[in-house]
Amino acid sequence: MIIYTKKIEPKPATEENEQNRFENIRKAVGEQRKKADADRAPRGAQQTAENKRSS
Repeated sequence: MIIYTKKIEPKPATEENEQNRFENIRKAVGEQRKKADADRAPRGAQQTAENKRSS
């Protein structure tokens, strides 16, 4: 049996909530970039490893 229900009307987003959402996204992206930069090897160390392989 299929039961049809009425859709709930969405609440209009307040401007404050929208600003917070964008701010949270910016913070999350910034943290991801910092983590990625910290996880990657320094450029100089990477080049010396390549030089050792080619020798």
